[in-house]
Amino acid sequence: MGMKAGGYQKVRVSPHLAYRDKGIPDLIPSDAVLICDVWLRNIVRSSSVESLPGVT
Repeated sequence: MGMKAGGYQKVRVSPHLAYRDKGIPDLIPSDAVLICDVWLRNIVRSSSVESLPGVT
């Protein structure tokens, strides 16, 4: 929310919203805080976006 096309945001994802206490062996430790760099390239109308299988 609040981002415009071409905008940049650093997003912090708490462990309870990501991999919790499981992590991914040899890649992401358990209870890790994930930090993602997000660049919003374009904004499209919701009616033109197709849902990915398994994503609601």
